[in-house]
Amino acid sequence: MRYEIMILGRGGQGVLLAGYILGLAVAKYMGYYVTQTEYYGAETRGGETRSEVVVSDEGEICYPKVRRADIIILMYDSGFISNYKYAITKSTLIIYDPILVRRLNVEAKTLPVPATRIAEENLKSKLPANMVMLGALASVNERIVTLNALKNALSEVVKSTWLELNIRAVELGYKYVKSLTT
Repeated sequence: MRYEIMILGRGGQGVLLAGYILGLAVAKYMGYYVTQTEYYGAETRGGETRSEVVVSDEGEICYPKVRRADIIILMYDSGFISNYKYAITKSTLIIYDPILVRRLNVEAKTLPVPATRIAEENLKSKLPANMVMLGALASVNERIVTLNALKNALSEVVKSTWLELNIRAVELGYKYVKSLTT
């Protein structure tokens, strides 16, 4: 098994934190081999950010970058999705926030998750929208990562003052996607 995941957004949205949490959850609590790489622009906030997570149960990962994305979490609307067409196939699942992403000019499977709205309405802050998206990912494919693995990773990384908020955000994303299939 090999999964290649990209998380794309803008600086300040917690893209790099989401990638780190995902990588830790998958490696430590799912027992898979993982690489996690990051990219961010020179801007302090607002520049393009990307986290790539490659997961395997077949041994060490020789190439740590995404070549063909199985899943993309997209948290910002801009033309930069076209920069990643090389990694998008018809079987790629793009989980995107329809409040932030108005158009997707790619052939792929899509799953709109209004993470910003879910976070604002339930948690009174849009900041944990990144964790809502991780919960959605866990709901889509628990072979990659489970809700409990994400919670455990969060408890290791996030300060105690923010832990409950982030765990709740992950749960909300998970429940939102599950509600679509029932």
